Amino acid sequence: MKFQVLDIIPHLKNPVTGEIVSTADRLNQVVETARRAEELGFDSFSVGERHAGEFVSSSPTTVLAAIAAVTSRIRLQTGVTVLSVLDPVRVAEDYATIDQLSRGRLELVIGKGNEVLQYPLFGLSLDDQWDLLAEKYALLRTLWRKESVTWSGRFRPALTEPTTTTPRPFAGSPRIWHGSATTLTSAALAAKWGDPLFTANAIQPRENYKVLIDHYREEYERHGHDPRHQYLGSGSGAGGVFIADTTQEAIRQYGPVYEGLTASRNVPGNNSPFRDIQHAVAEGPALVGSPEQVIDKILSYHSLYNHDLQSISLPTTLPFEQQLEILERFALEVIPAVRASAPTTLWESSDPFGGRPEFAGATEPDAAAAVTADHAFNRSDNAHPQLPTNLASSAREPGSRGPTHHGLESFDEEWQEWHAAHERHRAHPHGFLAVTHLHWLSNEATRLEGAPGAWSVHADVVRVVLEPGESLQQDGVELNTVSGKTLEFGPIEERGGINLVSGDTVIEVAKRGGEYIVRPRNPANTLLQEYQGTPAYTPNAAFAVAGTFVPFEAPRPTTMGAAVEGIQHVYEAPGEIRFKLAGEELALTAFNGYAPGSLSVLFTDQTSGKTTYAANRSLSVLPAADGSVELDFNRAVNLPCAYTDLATCPLPPAENRLPVAIEAGEKIPYERQDQQ
Repeated sequence: MKFQVLDIIPHLKNPVTGEIVSTADRLNQVVETARRAEELGFDSFSVGERHAGEFVSSSPTTVLAAIAAVTSRIRLQTGVTVLSVLDPVRVAEDYATIDQLSRGRLELVIGKGNEVLQYPLFGLSLDDQWDLLAEKYALLRTLWRKESVTWSGRFRPALTEPTTTTPRPFAGSPRIWHGSATTLTSAALAAKWGDPLFTANAIQPRENYKVLIDHYREEYERHGHDPRHQYLGSGSGAGGVFIADTTQEAIRQYGPVYEGLTASRNVPGNNSPFRDIQHAVAEGPALVGSPEQVIDKILSYHSLYNHDLQSISLPTTLPFEQQLEILERFALEVIPAVRASAPTTLWESSDPFGGRPEFAGATEPDAAAAVTADHAFNRSDNAHPQLPTNLASSAREPGSRGPTHHGLESFDEEWQEWHAAHERHRAHPHGFLAVTHLHWLSNEATRLEGAPGAWSVHADVVRVVLEPGESLQQDGVELNTVSGKTLEFGPIEERGGINLVSGDTVIEVAKRGGEYIVRPRNPANTLLQEYQGTPAYTPNAAFAVAGTFVPFEAPRPTTMGAAVEGIQHVYEAPGEIRFKLAGEELALTAFNGYAPGSLSVLFTDQTSGKTTYAANRSLSVLPAADGSVELDFNRAVNLPCAYTDLATCPLPPAENRLPVAIEAGEKIPYERQDQQ
């Protein structure tokens, strides 16, 4: 788990002593807290934004600029940027400036805000808050990802002249999270775009927030986004964290302050049901107690939410020295235990944004484009029917993707964007071009080239015997925790698999044709290093044809050959796609695609073995509710076996050998042209 300190910069009297610091002192405390949080190893610092009430956070960009000047490694976030009341052009400019000052450390969290009085302050109607947020986010997203933007909408004057905001962000668009507190709308907006969600987890029972989180995850999957980028942040209750040697001592010391602050708030619809400290500690999200109590509370919420980023806020009405003592105790006594129990890939090497800032090596030139390409590939460009989920969650390295955009003006431009994204996905440092060996396991323990340990399979269970010093990780956790260890994995479903990591190598363990295989994938593989891209036909709209998906009465098991001799693949075909091309009525047996609701077809045609790969090509389609589909053969792609003999790709069923020439889509790879 990663950890954030959030300060929405409330400016309040201590309800017990009546003391309050000056505005200048309060703002300087924020900057000093951020500096100290970096020293203590926190991962991010977040500044809130309020334009009404007892807060001094109306100018978060100014505060973040001050923090950027005194820190070098901690990531800078907002909590939240109230985008509904702001001009997206100015937001793009202001926060890109912060991104440049911090050299790529910025990540925005947007929302409609938690204060209704700010809407009339900016001359806006509260009734429009969600429409304002959706429209302004779409524009902000475009401004950070594209230049020469023209745009029109309901709530802002149109950009009639091509507009490029400056400065540009440090390295492509910063990541944008969506804050979520009370309704499904923000969760749905985050899921629509494939962005991370930040649940407030502030004042309500955890079950209320779980409804929003579940909705986000359901919608995220429905939109077909890459699950590797589905990150979740969580708050930790209003009032702030408080740690003492025992929970009872924490309650005794902090209870009067907590209850005084809670009693002073009376905002209909925004009041906590946890009015007394005992109730808040026992059942609410408040992190108040001994270090052990706080650890248990965070992990209990993690068991329900499975979140990646834990946010905490300090009790800012207490003396500042005491706040810093609590911050230090949390860093030293809570964070290590939670990190060990709740690993995450957020901001690690498998997260494109992990390598975006300069302090992390600036290895990802455009992390946002990388994520967008992953989403696009996951939705539409998967090469295998029922792609194993292990490859959808494989470790990734920075620098391997490119942008994809929707709503482009021309068919050719849209195809170019799609193909660039597909090529970058194919060149993933741990994709199939990185496969160095294909090992078939037996019941005899054997050491495999490219992988640590001695491998065997017994009764559908893969066994690995590791020697002392040999490393094998799963989901970021080292498995060889003693001086040598025997590991077991499985059983694994047909066409399923898992990914393990050893150094720079991702080790795929999978089941194909009833046999277990091990495929190491290393970024230094010659095939990947020398990859030149894949030639393709010039896009031709004549090969984007309408069709109809006709379901079978029951799914039909279909046996197909494979690129490797001696094995067969069996897929269930839910139906066929009927269409007309070159004056002929044609049909293709379709299989379930990886993205929910999608279909995949494997086919050959009269160009196969001549200008296109002889064995197969693949095309993904998404049928509408009425069964109508578009077959855009310009997006027909090669399978891994077109590039390497270390793949086990299925061959098309006999009925999918088309009698026409599909002069569209990808051609024979350069690597195979001499052979073919």
